[in-house]
Amino acid sequence: MWSPDNSRKKIIDFIHQAKTDIKIYTENITDYQIIGALANASRSNINVQILLSSKPNKKSWDYLTHAGIVIHISPYTLIHAKVIMIDHARAMVGSINLTAPSLDKNRELSVITDNKPIIQLLIATFAHDIEEKQ
Repeated sequence: MWSPDNSRKKIIDFIHQAKTDIKIYTENITDYQIIGALANASRSNINVQILLSSKPNKKSWDYLTHAGIVIHISPYTLIHAKVIMIDHARAMVGSINLTAPSLDKNRELSVITDNKPIIQLLIATFAHDIEEKQ
């Protein structure tokens, strides 16, 4: 997927494919369409977790947490990764931030993989980074 060509639609479609869980590494999350898709997923009993370096703006934080999304803040590791993992089976990895400028103006790209060893490594790293924050 490419920004600004088709990334928002493809990311939202990817989120809609989740059946059990979504794990996200992102530097920032401010795009309201992405936030809405994640909130809808969480309200549909999909376990959504986001790992950031710093707390998002109050409006985003409130909307996400009121929808039941668990947001982890990493005090030790700067989160610059852009990864969305779905159902322990697929992952989107690339340079696309979950912000309007990244989706609408910048030339960014991400790829989706279902390579099991890569997915397992991403999930293990996510679990480690969450544990590190505690």
